[in-house]
Amino acid sequence: TLRAPGARRVALVGDFNRWNPEATPLAARAGEWEVEVPLTPGRHAYAFVVDGRGWVLDPAAPQERDPDFGRPRSVTVVGLE
Repeated sequence: TLRAPGARRVALVGDFNRWNPEATPLAARAGEWEVEVPLTPGRHAYAFVVDGRGWVLDPAAPQERDPDFGRPRSVTVVGLE
């Protein structure tokens, strides 16, 4: 989820969809944007694209820099302790 009340379109990009801003659009609900994505166990990097412009990081998730491009991204871990 992402709180973006003025947005017209929000998409999720990440290593799970080849960073494709067309692959995973979010649905709007009263200023909150959400989508449910089934992920395989492991570590996943992601970001949001708001209105087709640059990346927006998830304020509720840890962040890291991409080792190849140095760009910040959010990180989540699924099914690992």
